[in-house]
Amino acid sequence: MQGQPTSVDSITQLLQEYVSKYTVYNDIIILDTDGVVLARLDGSADMMGLRAVDPIIQETLASSDAYVETFGKTQLRPNDESALIYSKRIENPLDGTVIGILCLSFRFKNELEGIFPQFAEKR
Repeated sequence: MQGQPTSVDSITQLLQEYVSKYTVYNDIIILDTDGVVLARLDGSADMMGLRAVDPIIQETLASSDAYVETFGKTQLRPNDESALIYSKRIENPLDGTVIGILCLSFRFKNELEGIFPQFAEKR
């Protein structure tokens, strides 16, 4: 219901349902405008409630583009040397104020192996 508080568990469940439909993601992260991790799928990157300090955050908050594409090392995916993240501002539908950031992290390595299986076999 619009305007009602939502629990982290229910948000995480929605994220898991989304990922099960679109298996190209290895993580989905929701941050507030200060970079605090509010919800995420990847439980191995324990940053819940912590403030991330990463250029992705300010770049995304400053962008009015459909999304911001980032590739490489990032604090949001500390165990991933080559993270591919598409991030977007989350805006309040009532007044357009920015209330957070949505980050979709792609399974880059798996995607490359799926697209170019002959290269994966040669390794």
